[in-house]
Amino acid sequence: MERDAAGLAFDIAAGLAEGAANSRLADLARVDGVEFVQTVALEGKGAVDSWGVENPEMTADWARDMQRLFSQVVERNNMGEVNQVEGFGLQRHVALTRRADLILCAGFRRTFTQEQVREAMKNVLIKWAS
Repeated sequence: MERDAAGLAFDIAAGLAEGAANSRLADLARVDGVEFVQTVALEGKGAVDSWGVENPEMTADWARDMQRLFSQVVERNNMGEVNQVEGFGLQRHVALTRRADLILCAGFRRTFTQEQVREAMKNVLIKWAS
């Protein structure tokens, strides 16, 4: 599914407006269906970087809390490690993953199915790793 020209132009303009520091996140946000992207330090406060996030501080705190909560549940039950957390809501869907000391939080269109969210997040992670 390809994005329309207006959507791509919006992403490019938003990326330029955010500045060079967020150009990498703007690139991640070009994946079809992505509404926002944010990186969060595992420890500490606030966001490291964000693109398209209305309230970066609140989203960062939520992402950090969810990562800790799911990690504790997995650890208590000797289930290994948390690789990815997905949430599906009425307004949008969200996925969290962790690499080293950073959490990546991405929001997706609410019309996406679970399969589409997983595929889009896979594409986001490929770009994030490169």
